[in-house]
Amino acid sequence: MKANELRIGNLLQGDKIQLANQGIYSDGIFAITGYGISEFELGRLLKAKPIPLTEEWLLKFGFEKLTKRFRKEVNGYWYTVWDSGQFDVDNKAISFNCKYVHKLQNLYFDLTGEELTITEANENPR
Repeated sequence: MKANELRIGNLLQGDKIQLANQGIYSDGIFAITGYGISEFELGRLLKAKPIPLTEEWLLKFGFEKLTKRFRKEVNGYWYTVWDSGQFDVDNKAISFNCKYVHKLQNLYFDLTGEELTITEANENPR
């Protein structure tokens, strides 16, 4: 993972001791800040790792589970993540394989202009 892959608010996992000035949730999951991106660039957040994108995370982000896919409606468009990691919008495939939470957050923002955040029902990620 490189610093230029990160945006403020991306979720990562890491050692709590190294996460000063970050938005820590629990179990080492944190939302990166501008300070965190700078620290990452300087090699000071070496233990920060991407979070694998799993069914649990998709549900936390408010996607609904269907057979072999998860989908979420935003502003009249359906955003779908397939079990294979393929992503599409209104059944138009986008060649993007989402393996990590921060990558999905970035793609979602690029397509919708909105942040992909944890739904209120799932405020405490693990």
